[in-house]
Amino acid sequence: MLQGFDDNPNYEVDFLHNGDLRHATLIESVFSPDSKRERVNIYLSVKQRKPIFSDYDDFEKAYGITVEEIEETNPVLREYDVDFRKITPIYYPHYQVLENGEAEFIAWISERKLDTNVAVRLPFRIDIEFLADENSEEYLWGTTESNLWFSHGNCTYTMNADNYADKAQKKHAISFHQPVLGNELLYPDIGNYPHGQYNKLTWIVGEKHFAVILNGEVRFSGVKFTYMDMDLHLEAPQTVIIGTNGQGKKLFRSIKISQLKTSPKTNIKQGILSINVKRSNNTLPNLRQIVHPEYGENYWFNGCAAYLMECLGHKELDYWFFAGVTGENFAQIFSNNHFRGNGVVDYLLSEKDNHHSIELIFEKSGYSSSFVPLKQILADRDMYVQMLMAYIDKGLPVIINDYGSNPHNRFGWSVLVGYGDYGKTLLYMGGDGTEPDSISLEDLLPKDYKEEGEHCYGWLLVGDKQESKELAEIYRETILSLPKLLTFETDNYCFGVTAFRAWATSIDEGFFEQIRLEAFEYWEKHAAYVCCLATNSSVSKSFLEKALVLNPDLTFIQDIIVLYEQMERYWNNDNGTDLEALGGGFNVTLDALQDKERRKKIADKLRSFADCIDEVVSAIDQFKAKNPHSK
Repeated sequence: MLQGFDDNPNYEVDFLHNGDLRHATLIESVFSPDSKRERVNIYLSVKQRKPIFSDYDDFEKAYGITVEEIEETNPVLREYDVDFRKITPIYYPHYQVLENGEAEFIAWISERKLDTNVAVRLPFRIDIEFLADENSEEYLWGTTESNLWFSHGNCTYTMNADNYADKAQKKHAISFHQPVLGNELLYPDIGNYPHGQYNKLTWIVGEKHFAVILNGEVRFSGVKFTYMDMDLHLEAPQTVIIGTNGQGKKLFRSIKISQLKTSPKTNIKQGILSINVKRSNNTLPNLRQIVHPEYGENYWFNGCAAYLMECLGHKELDYWFFAGVTGENFAQIFSNNHFRGNGVVDYLLSEKDNHHSIELIFEKSGYSSSFVPLKQILADRDMYVQMLMAYIDKGLPVIINDYGSNPHNRFGWSVLVGYGDYGKTLLYMGGDGTEPDSISLEDLLPKDYKEEGEHCYGWLLVGDKQESKELAEIYRETILSLPKLLTFETDNYCFGVTAFRAWATSIDEGFFEQIRLEAFEYWEKHAAYVCCLATNSSVSKSFLEKALVLNPDLTFIQDIIVLYEQMERYWNNDNGTDLEALGGGFNVTLDALQDKERRKKIADKLRSFADCIDEVVSAIDQFKAKNPHSK
């Protein structure tokens, strides 16, 4: 290995996961002017290093520049007019080519999108003529409306981002991931566009300028982006995907994608290279997306746990297995005070020193594990980094739930899947990301970190297999233990029946009356709970059905399936009386929660959910009473 690559920002030695070089090192004899010594060239396989944006200078905004100047300095090499009939819908959005040749598109959620089947590399340009129908924007499942985004590789570019129902929360932003580096940037109040008329939107991700142009007006322009100095000839072409969010209908008149011209650049400089034998980097060979929100996989820990077990050879212990075993796909959550997370696992870890709760999850699967609190990791940082590298070298990820001073502003659960620079740089996969993000050790584990609150943050390290458990036994234990989970409560939070009723009471008794619009925490105080009930009522069926197949004597499971299906209708399909129709779902506004008549209807609907969970608990308890020896 070449020490000369240790601090090289562009390249690193290319290892296989097992520690061997990906390609054999080559040696070539060349003419030597010294007859007493031989001269050789040595060729070592290297790969491009995943860049960390904090290692590079910031770009600069460009003011007072015209559209003509931008287009002149970022010329088109070739153009592709997107054929609407050749677009491939992904995950079943509404998409239809009309008789007049225009295309009609409703996404409902952002995961339902359109593949243009046109691939370009950086730099590129996209021109979209579109009309947005304001009357169809209902702020339901998508929570935001009226944005229009496209993705290229692992970067997403959004017009009118963060447009929520409440006016105080509307940002009307332009947001994007910086090309190549991947960090997300958001600029409020410059992304809005007219409704009910055709607009021409242009994104130029150019070699000289990064610009957003709407109807001939330059809304954003920047220069000196890091990608502009890179050799873009080496970038692989990436397909352009187009999407939106919510029920709002979009009409497309034309979409044009252009490959822009670029000039070759050289980043490699001559220098002296010396050989070292210690490997500097490694990445797990089986990287994949951790969760798929389009399938209702909304609890990230379960995706991380499933990926970890997959690396151990247990593909049958998938996301849905863990979503059931943790109880997250069954139990509603509610906090009596502050925001505690998005599911049961987060809530249990919000109690001080309660990290044993997460170790019990793997114990149910037959494995030992250790949750190491962040404070303990920081006290012996070097040792734990070496331990992490050893796990990666063995082919195992490490689960984390804290990102320190994370430059990507990512939150929630993820898995550490690689390292570089002898552990100075770490790679992690989280959420629906398709490629790993990189983070410096100093950002992930800052030495000046100070604990805030009592939430358990740290790393989850899996241990050895302790026992072999039959799947039927695990599923059975999970189902029969649901009454305890669905009636669980502490002074700070509660699950299941109590959660629905406490939530309903807080709304009914006027919790939101004194809250100002600008202080309304949409996700933390309401939408997170809606997401929980919507997810659980929609996707719990798969675990229940498998539990019944493995344990056919648990016939009451059929009744539980019916009850969760009823809750799904209570959420969004109950003849105009469902939670969304009442304005208490994802489309909630502070006005609805403050109006006494409207909030009472919302609260009463939530109590209907509680009644269903009451029946779930009763069905299981009755079975256990009739079968006292059943486990």
